[in-house]
Amino acid sequence: MDFKQLQTFLAIAECGSATKAAQLLNIVQPAISRQMRLLEEDLGTPLFLRERNGMELTEAGRALLERARRVMRELEEARAEVKPSNGVVSGFVNVGMPSSICDLLAGDLVATIKRRHPQIRMRLHSGYGGPLQLAIQNGELEVAIVNDPKPGPLVETRFVLNEQLFLVGPPRSGLTPEQPQPLTALRGRPMVLPSGPHSMRTTVEHACALENVELVIVAEVNAMDMQKSLVRHGVGWTVLPSAGVSSDLCDGSLSAAPLGGPNLQRHLALCLPTTRRTSAAARCVTSALMDLIQVTVREGRWPGATLVD
Repeated sequence: MDFKQLQTFLAIAECGSATKAAQLLNIVQPAISRQMRLLEEDLGTPLFLRERNGMELTEAGRALLERARRVMRELEEARAEVKPSNGVVSGFVNVGMPSSICDLLAGDLVATIKRRHPQIRMRLHSGYGGPLQLAIQNGELEVAIVNDPKPGPLVETRFVLNEQLFLVGPPRSGLTPEQPQPLTALRGRPMVLPSGPHSMRTTVEHACALENVELVIVAEVNAMDMQKSLVRHGVGWTVLPSAGVSSDLCDGSLSAAPLGGPNLQRHLALCLPTTRRTSAAARCVTSALMDLIQVTVREGRWPGATLVD
């Protein structure tokens, strides 16, 4: 298995045919077919089903696809890192963060890196804490902000922020950021929450159990935008971190108030993989991200958030 074979495999998987892959790679089709035949012989299994309308991945081909993409991504990043740069930091950096803070940080982070280090290219990924931590452990991300990460030897963790959870309701619910609500405000209300084992769901359920507050869950969803959409449509109320509703409070599409109590917080941490060397580009992105978090909190643009010393 070599570089050309993997390149050919990915081109066919993307294009769906050897003819289109040959055009994409600017080589003749017999060369494409030869590289594919050599790869399949090396692996001892077919990677594509040859159909009349094109080529479709087999089960073995689907298993190889993500790993091949990862290998090519690593080679691309290595080439960018070792290429002479005359002192200019360059390269690719894969960055992850919860979807709830993307609106607050992603745009400013891209703008900051473009201004400070125009030769750095970032790939931004959003998701829940568990998948983000797993991506760090697997080397798919170089840096990530993760909600309540689990300790482990494969991830270097530095807690940077505590963030209050907010009770979120429709615009006319009367909730305001200036008037915190007790946990008992959840009692009897129809709630829209993430399905388990989401960390925020666990936090809310644990706090309610301690105060004997019975939750009435009318819907379970796995996307923050859907949580907010269901609240707007009057299905129920929800609980979200403050960053997740900052823009909605500004445009008046939702109302929200902090939920009182130290147990109703989430804890955001900067996570780096311990299994790979941190590149110069990743260090620059990490520095810019940390600066941005501190400035956003200190300027009061992140309600309910406090920096960890």
